[in-house]
Amino acid sequence: MDILISSDPARRKCSCQNWRIQLSGQMVNMGLTCPVHENGCWQQFHCYLMDTLLLANVEYSGVLTGVNSAGVYFKAKDFFVVYIPVQGSISLQNEKKDYIIKPGDIGVFHTEASSNAMMDNAFSGVVMAIPATLLLQENVAQESLSSMVISADSGAAQLVAQMACSLPAVLRCEGSMSRRRELSQHLLGLLRMSLQTEYELSSDTTPRQKVHLGRIFQELNECLGDPDLDLESLANKVHLSASYVSRLLGIHGSSFREELRSRRLQRVAQALSDPFQKNTSVTLLAMENGFCNSSAFSRTFFKQYGLSPRDYRKQHAIAENVSRNLHHEPFSPQA
Repeated sequence: MDILISSDPARRKCSCQNWRIQLSGQMVNMGLTCPVHENGCWQQFHCYLMDTLLLANVEYSGVLTGVNSAGVYFKAKDFFVVYIPVQGSISLQNEKKDYIIKPGDIGVFHTEASSNAMMDNAFSGVVMAIPATLLLQENVAQESLSSMVISADSGAAQLVAQMACSLPAVLRCEGSMSRRRELSQHLLGLLRMSLQTEYELSSDTTPRQKVHLGRIFQELNECLGDPDLDLESLANKVHLSASYVSRLLGIHGSSFREELRSRRLQRVAQALSDPFQKNTSVTLLAMENGFCNSSAFSRTFFKQYGLSPRDYRKQHAIAENVSRNLHHEPFSPQA
């Protein structure tokens, strides 16, 4: 079931009635700020059911024109709401802290903590509802992740933002629930990875260790193309002992090899989704990021992302083309 609300004045009806949607065996209530009672007009909103999550896409120049409002909100037990702005911002307040989620951020809030979320009238982006059982790792307590804003400027979080914002264009053309299930599982895997990284850095490391980890990750990112990079050489570059670097990475939840492989794969995935590198061969992109064996790289990439490198590039190319066409051609409201 997909839900569309357009800016057609003829369809400007009261939307106070919530939608009740079954998701992963649980019921979630989705509500919209009512244009009739708020004296505004919806732009474009489309909600997609993706088997294990709901993805709501708000397009163009606002949720409700001229109204700062909750826009779209979810109510359910043991669910999280994920906000990914493309433009504009979302503000939330709770007893402990005030949050502002801007483009470049990913906000993750339990439904109870997101009840007073307010979108400004320039907001466009993606809002998702995800069952807590599918989002949390076994060693992460729900209480510790009830409210979190993470930066999407690098790593898995960047891939989450890129994929989530390109998905609406894909989903408009993809009605197969089995295919949507694959996409949702891939997106959830990336989001779990992002949250695990943020949780471990915020709860298990001292300020001094965070500084050291920052230096380690910066150096790793600069040396991804070196096929001979090893733990000893990395430790020398950051002027720390190899055993200490290994211990810090263990606190972070990975080993040197796992961290290096993950970051190399993320860098290749970013390049594969970049339209300006569409003519660069997969083999060359892999070699530029430290992979010497193309067959081993392809197997590793498939294990991480569930797609071959070429299929991953093709998927993002389709999303880019559909998004470009929708941008240039007016969208026709549906009943």
